[in-house]
Amino acid sequence: MKIDLSYLPSSECNNELLQIKEDGHGCFVLSHDSLQPNILYSTPNDLFDFLDLQPFNISITLCFKFENPCEGEKLKDSQNVRNWIYLVDQIVEQTQQISKDSDGRIEFILDGIATPGGKMISFNENSFRMCLANRWRPLISTYIFPFDPLNALTSNSEQYGYDRFQILNLPVYPIFSAIITDTLQKMHYGKFFNNTYPFLFWQPRHQSLVLHTCQTYLNGNLNEVQKKIGIRFAINYEPSQLEIFIGRLTGRSWNLQLLKNHNSPFLQELVINDSKNVQDDNIQFLLLSKNNELEKKNPERNDNDNDNDNDDQSGWRFSLLKSENIYGKIEQSTLFYLNKDINLNSFSIQKLEKNKYLLFLSGKNCEYFIYQYNYPNEIIFLQASTFNNADLKNDTLCISKIIDSQIIQAYYSGGLFKVRIWNYNLIDNQFDILLEDKKIFNNLDFSLLNHNDEIEDFNPTSLEISAINQNIKQNSHKLTLFLATSNNKNEIFGTLKSLIVNNEDEINNEDEINNEDETNRGNDDKLVKIAIGSDPKIQLKSKNNKIFILYTNNNGYVFFNDKNTKRADQLLCDHKPYSIPDVINYGWGELKGWEAFLAKGKLFNPCENDVYFSSIMGGEIHSTSLLWKNDKWRSVYVHTGAMHPEWESLECPIPLPFEGLMLNGFNLP
Repeated sequence: MKIDLSYLPSSECNNELLQIKEDGHGCFVLSHDSLQPNILYSTPNDLFDFLDLQPFNISITLCFKFENPCEGEKLKDSQNVRNWIYLVDQIVEQTQQISKDSDGRIEFILDGIATPGGKMISFNENSFRMCLANRWRPLISTYIFPFDPLNALTSNSEQYGYDRFQILNLPVYPIFSAIITDTLQKMHYGKFFNNTYPFLFWQPRHQSLVLHTCQTYLNGNLNEVQKKIGIRFAINYEPSQLEIFIGRLTGRSWNLQLLKNHNSPFLQELVINDSKNVQDDNIQFLLLSKNNELEKKNPERNDNDNDNDNDDQSGWRFSLLKSENIYGKIEQSTLFYLNKDINLNSFSIQKLEKNKYLLFLSGKNCEYFIYQYNYPNEIIFLQASTFNNADLKNDTLCISKIIDSQIIQAYYSGGLFKVRIWNYNLIDNQFDILLEDKKIFNNLDFSLLNHNDEIEDFNPTSLEISAINQNIKQNSHKLTLFLATSNNKNEIFGTLKSLIVNNEDEINNEDEINNEDETNRGNDDKLVKIAIGSDPKIQLKSKNNKIFILYTNNNGYVFFNDKNTKRADQLLCDHKPYSIPDVINYGWGELKGWEAFLAKGKLFNPCENDVYFSSIMGGEIHSTSLLWKNDKWRSVYVHTGAMHPEWESLECPIPLPFEGLMLNGFNLP
């Protein structure tokens, strides 16, 4: 972790806003950029308090911002310099005590103006900060090539403090960084090649630069030490984004190009072996996507023009994706072309028996399409129809999925939300949940379906529903339901419900419900504004008697980028998010965390403790898969490749451009 410390004179430490107690020597505040007035900065004490609460192993680089305090081997005769040295002495003393108390788990490293470095491309020791060569030992320092002494690249001389330089710390800039990394690689990285510290590269935003840096390192003649410790990147964005960037080299994530000229991707995991007693590393997915080039060629095509199965006129096609292990090589094969041009909003799978699956496609106009998939290469059309809901109106918004052998249909019509559950073959309506009808659920409050003042202009443009069905006893089930919807203002609302229903179309009595630990919980039955963006998607899965929820939306907000992370005039927690094109937001956590979050009625932000929330630069996703593999949760999704001009101006991470579909996968925190 890198911390920037900037010096303030005594007169500025004790103003009305900061009120930092000091003894006339001034103070340090935590800021990377130039200091601004009327800003409530954090201080080193905030860092030390944080470390008291975190029992982890960590190396912290202290990057001091100040003028050069040296004149050769002597300190400058300046009161500001004397004050600065005094304060650094105190900081170093505190850090040494913290390291001692943590049994070495917490390590501090000097950086910035506190190292014996200083002037670009020079062999003259007098041009560097020689007055610091032996100050603040035994703390080691970072070494920045070519700004620090060139002799220190190969020498550990104690006379000039070269032995203090132990961590190779390199900037990653366009063009310039390629020259630096290539030059050092040819020099075998000097003395740093045999060090036990990993190389550190700072602030690369572009995937192209990240990959070039990694590839240059891997192309060197690495010894066993370097192969083991690897390299590190100092970044100002979401760590999962970096994992995605380097996945093709590390094998720790997926970042693969799939199909050019395709959009509207829907991805579902295909569970071949569901035995709990057999470890199966093989992973397979069914991908449903549309060829937009074919759509342009046939703009006037009518669905009735060709009723033959498996023709490519609609552009929709099923593909099978196979990998022998998580984040392994993907093999693609085309299975089936749809002959209907459907306005799809959902694709779900139900396993019937070994190697037989029901594929359920949901359209935005309440239509549905059912296919049978006989693994590995046969898909048979079974049925197409429309839900016959008498109360549907022109503004109806529909989505339906097959989940645990039942069809769950959610729709918004005439200002009301409704959720209905059908048995999977659609012969009989097992039970009907009308969330706006409190007479049916008089033991629960479903006021979320009534408009309130907060959302009186509610006009949803997309709707997403996900549910997980837990068997309680033979004729009753507990249904945990998460519903989210977005409107044309790029506002997203959500609600979370836990219900007990049975096959006799009744709700269990109130006493029985209240005896269940995970029922009757949620956010007081209100539809809560949770995020900024569009097209919310949800996955619920259970493991070890816990329910986990993965949420995503398109066109969200980027909290973590170079611009936001460095700025001091606004804390990340205080940002007011707005919609940014092609930004994917995600939220991840356990059921209890989501309940606590929804109860607050606040928008997502990265300071939220109950749910982990962040962003990935990508494009648009239409579905995501939540996988439990090798004792870890993984998020796998297909998105359209995109790069929006606004990303660069916001100093966001920039992925490689690609027109078509990208497969991303990463470990969830």
